Amino acid sequence: MLLPWLPLENPTFLTKEFYTWKDALKMTAFKDPGQQVGLIHQQSYPSVLSKESHASTGMTPYESLLWNAWLPKVRSCVK
Repeated sequence: MLLPWLPLENPTFLTKEFYTWKDALKMTAFKDPGQQVGLIHQQSYPSVLSKESHASTGMTPYESLLWNAWLPKVRSCVK
């Protein structure tokens, strides 16, 4: 769904869908390190996209969605 998106031309594209995903992927603070989503080489990264501070580092599934799908498209426009 993000392939045809041009962030500078339509910055609110899929906003409603991302809010739906946010609610669907909502998680509370990590209790089990196995719930973390690693990005590269199974490493965990600090939660930079969430206002919540997790006891351990890592991303919620929603943060991982933003990091891996949304952010690369936005980053490609900022050079």
